[in-house]
Amino acid sequence: MSARITSTGAPAETIFTSVATLWERLLGRPQRELLQPEVIDYTMAEFGRQLRTALSSMSNDLAVLRRRKEQLEGEIQRFADQVIGGPRIGADVGQMRDKTTKCRAIG
Repeated sequence: MSARITSTGAPAETIFTSVATLWERLLGRPQRELLQPEVIDYTMAEFGRQLRTALSSMSNDLAVLRRRKEQLEGEIQRFADQVIGGPRIGADVGQMRDKTTKCRAIG
């Protein structure tokens, strides 16, 4: 069986060995360092910290939106009460429509 020769004139085994050596030099050490238990622990802890921060921010945002929705619903109810009992129907209906749209946008 004869050795396979590449277009560069080098035996294929030499090229594959060179690629494997290059791969080990470029990625072997960083990969081993990244897979150290303390690196994994730090990465997971940092991910957890950032996730908790994001969830806390979302929770605060949701609370603000809920308060705003309650405020808008109260204003809509007041406008509805005014429409039922007062002569300014046109202006009140426009304001009520505006508040209802904002309330629906919140969810």
